[in-house]
Amino acid sequence: MAGPMVDPDKLHVQPLSPWEALSTFEVEDGFEIELVASEPDVVDPMAIEFDENGRMYVVEMRYYPLIDSVSANLGRIRLLEDTDGNGVFDKSTIFADNLRFPTAVFCYDGGVFVASTPDLLYLKDTSGDGIADVKKTVMSGFGTSGHPAFFVQQMPNSFKWGLDNRIHAVTSGNGGKINIEGESSDDVTEIRGQDFSFDPKTMDLSRESGGMQHGMSFDDWGRKFITRQSSHIEQVMYDYKYAERNPSFSMPGSHISIAEDGMAAEVYRLSEHEPWRELRTKWTVEGLLVRDENMVLQWQEPGGDRAVWQGGVGYDGGSFITSSSGLTIYKGDAWPEAYRGSSFIAEPTGNLIHRDSLYFKDNSISMSATRPSAGLKSEFVASTDTWFRPVQFTNAPDGCLYIADMYREVIDLPSGIPDVIRQYFDLHNGNDKGRIYRIVPENFVQPPKINLGDFTTPQLVSAIEHTNGWHQTTASRLLYQRQDESAVPLLEDLVKNSKNPIGRMRAMYVLDGYNALSSEILIIGLTDEHNGVRRHAIKLSEKHFDESDPEIQRMITNKWLGMINDPDLEIQYQLAFSLDKLRQQDKINGLKSLIMNRGENSWMQAAVLSSLRTDGVMLFKELVNEKVVDNNHELGKFLTRLASMIGTQNNADQVNQILEVISNLDDESKTFDFVVALGNGMRQTNDNLDFKSDQKLSNIFDRALTTTEDPDSDMAQKMSAIQLIGLSDVEFALEKIAPFLDATNPPEIGSVAFQTLSRYNDPATTTKILEKWPEIIPTLRPKMINYFLGRTDRILMFLKEIQSGKISSKLLSSNQVRFLRSHSDEEVQKIAKNTLPDFDGERQSIIDSYQAVLNIQGDKISGLDIFRRKCSICHQIDSIGTAIGPDLVTLDSRRAKLLVDIIDPNRDVSPEYLYNTVETNDGETMSGIITNETANNLTIKDSAGGIKTILRSNIKSINSFEYSLMPVGLEADLSIDEMADLLQFIEESGT
Repeated sequence: MAGPMVDPDKLHVQPLSPWEALSTFEVEDGFEIELVASEPDVVDPMAIEFDENGRMYVVEMRYYPLIDSVSANLGRIRLLEDTDGNGVFDKSTIFADNLRFPTAVFCYDGGVFVASTPDLLYLKDTSGDGIADVKKTVMSGFGTSGHPAFFVQQMPNSFKWGLDNRIHAVTSGNGGKINIEGESSDDVTEIRGQDFSFDPKTMDLSRESGGMQHGMSFDDWGRKFITRQSSHIEQVMYDYKYAERNPSFSMPGSHISIAEDGMAAEVYRLSEHEPWRELRTKWTVEGLLVRDENMVLQWQEPGGDRAVWQGGVGYDGGSFITSSSGLTIYKGDAWPEAYRGSSFIAEPTGNLIHRDSLYFKDNSISMSATRPSAGLKSEFVASTDTWFRPVQFTNAPDGCLYIADMYREVIDLPSGIPDVIRQYFDLHNGNDKGRIYRIVPENFVQPPKINLGDFTTPQLVSAIEHTNGWHQTTASRLLYQRQDESAVPLLEDLVKNSKNPIGRMRAMYVLDGYNALSSEILIIGLTDEHNGVRRHAIKLSEKHFDESDPEIQRMITNKWLGMINDPDLEIQYQLAFSLDKLRQQDKINGLKSLIMNRGENSWMQAAVLSSLRTDGVMLFKELVNEKVVDNNHELGKFLTRLASMIGTQNNADQVNQILEVISNLDDESKTFDFVVALGNGMRQTNDNLDFKSDQKLSNIFDRALTTTEDPDSDMAQKMSAIQLIGLSDVEFALEKIAPFLDATNPPEIGSVAFQTLSRYNDPATTTKILEKWPEIIPTLRPKMINYFLGRTDRILMFLKEIQSGKISSKLLSSNQVRFLRSHSDEEVQKIAKNTLPDFDGERQSIIDSYQAVLNIQGDKISGLDIFRRKCSICHQIDSIGTAIGPDLVTLDSRRAKLLVDIIDPNRDVSPEYLYNTVETNDGETMSGIITNETANNLTIKDSAGGIKTILRSNIKSINSFEYSLMPVGLEADLSIDEMADLLQFIEESGT
């Protein structure tokens, strides 16, 4: 194999024995780390789960990181037991062997569910020897078609018992088309960008909000948290069922980052960086590594003598979370109370475990996560041993937190290890090793062993209010399994009399699992002194509106409406979703109060809109007629969103009602905004919309024209007026709006004019924009190019202008050129190949020409200006810019590596930032990064900062390409000094 001359001995770090490894740890003050299992009793643990008798089931990921035919069936489930109750697991049995890609395990009814892609298995030992003799496939179809370079890290994981008596799981990036065993092969549930749950009794499958990578956890009150790589903790903001019920409204993304340090979470590792990783960075900077078409790093032979490496490079990695895994909320009772509810993140490449405290900021529905102590420069657990690879945690019967340590020499995927380094490694090195630790408080006393499986029904009911979260969850599961009706009065008594609010809440859910949650108990829950119990009582009482007893419905309705002014914001947020169940007038009264009191909160707005499926016009009219929006900007924004939603429904009677209300408004700006929102909504189902011909709007149109012609009119009002005129026929719109594209107008006006005209698919629009190209505001041109590339007919018109020399091909980014040169239309491809340059040539010479910047102290202030101009469209630092691409501060922030990333962005691109194209059924093509997927739509951001939400029903195809959204050539007009200024700004922003 061609490549550098490398001394293999200098690449490797030797492993430590389990007892030697214990001496390498530093643990937060007040805690100790204990070894509870290690090789040969367990190897490669990547998921652990305790059954009701305290036995530990472990997923052994021996196949990691390879997915070849040899590795495919190396997965195992191990059963560990602590036979003498001293906290050390001294008995080990291989419960199940030769499994294909097992990634998650969950105990149920004496057996375990196992994610074994593409299947979900149920395994059980019926003979008592600790070895599974029952193996059933209960579901199939989990994704096997993910990108081969990342497939092994994108499989289902993190099985958890939910309050709702279902097993919840992370689907991860491979998604799937799931079929329940025994059902018709046509009965498939497609999961893409969501998680899933299933009822272990009926195998009923549901989509769930989420869709990150590896790690998911619920806190004591059922809030869901997920993680992915550098975005180490995100909160799920609503249940999937609320997103899919209203096809006329697209909910915002279901999860948001809640880390106060964003995606730039600095960490403090103790370990040295592996020598091979240092070498990889060095060669990347020197341009000796490239990714092939499969995203695999390959050596690129330089001219002259081969490079020789003898160690001691000195290139280290970043100090930020980049591979977060196994997010878990601590719910035990062995630690001090202050730690309950903390989140824990495994950072396997940094050989550490990071902790955050979770809390609510004022007037916030979402939580915030932050380091528990300001200025703390250490981690909860860190090791000097580079083989320490924590990947997952679990809350345990003893009230402590357990750690799964895969203990591997290399944790990276093969695609990220250059071939010239990979040849010296056995990537399975370490699959005969593995450790499981627990974190205990100082002076911890091992509690007596307890077998909940032997508990009577009354004892299980009592265990629901235990102080340890594991007891609460396991008792809830066992009661659901048994379906012992003698539990019902005991559970009801617990709701009425328990001193533990978590116990009261859980008892209601178990009753619901028995179909025995009475209206009497719900009313007690709705009046509970604890806000968490009240909130869940609201959620649980929704199903009573599917029943026929009007008296029960009226009782619950009165309670709900009486809670509208509850001081707890989470309760009000839940009501905004649940009120959809009420009769129309009750619903509108409740939603109106919520939006008037909490309308400044965007999540509250979204929840209210999701509940207005067919009667939004009623709320619109009441709010406008009562003039509650006259001095309330946020309510005005809400009504604009509501008008757009009503327009999407395209009900003629409702549209006329809205127009009648709008036509009587005194506020010109609101009049224009509401008409525009209504029309834009209607346009989603009616491309030939012409408001100009509507007699009810003639006066408004005249006022809009007057506003656009008045040089002294307010800019915001003029922008709204331009958009309103855009609701007319194309000929009229072109006549009145095209002049605003001229560079003589402010950029804001030109941008709105272009956005308005770009909604027309008529060729006359493309012709007009091309005619005006020499006069167009220069800053608009990148957006216009994205418009031209959206349809084949527009592409051909645009390419002909390039051929004629009227438009320079230099305005196209490298990705746009690639898109055109490989276009599915033969004529487009032919013209593009004959006309446009090939950007996939050598970039290293350009990098070499900028090497002087590595020794120049740049100016941070000047760098900020360059960042705003060059990078802020796709990147964000602090509050500057738009977070489309990765957080530059979390990247390897050494100057040499940053230089490479800027000049040759395709050399090392993460999979979540790959370039995508989405083609719609009506012939439109959007390109960029897919940033969000919900039940009804997905959102794509392009390189010019444009954002487009596309209904799933209108998607024809989605294609991913093996290059970055970031274009090649951004350095074209940057001098050496300017590049140094930019790098200085980025580097100092990370300190």
